[in-house]
Amino acid sequence: MPPAPTTEQDITPGRLIGTEQGMIVLALFATDYQLNLCDEDEISIALDRPVKGRIYARARRMDLMESGGRFIEPAYGRPRRNQGTIAAVNLQANTITVACAGASMFICELGAKQSASEFPYGGLVGFDVERGARFELVG
Repeated sequence: MPPAPTTEQDITPGRLIGTEQGMIVLALFATDYQLNLCDEDEISIALDRPVKGRIYARARRMDLMESGGRFIEPAYGRPRRNQGTIAAVNLQANTITVACAGASMFICELGAKQSASEFPYGGLVGFDVERGARFELVG
């Protein structure tokens, strides 16, 4: 994955509700979403506490969408299919930050020989998430 961006706009707030063997369960504020994400840093804070961090994912293929809303499928478990609006484009790292459900922000590394330059800021995109999406705690 590319190095962590230095902006505050790509941070996802949530509540840590579970940990297990390199995985966390992150409950997104004001939603029913509970995401299972990899945790390479072995977060060691008390459960049911507010946390802030960055979600990194690799998109199998990203497509511009004509219509629809912002969502993460499934609502419980490992993210597999997401849709949202483009909040930032990093041409050097070839990543796109996508605002999905609630206040979640996914920093997506593009695959399938795609370039971040193909996607306009504010555009609606859909993508499949490869296994291994991870959470990096900040602050």
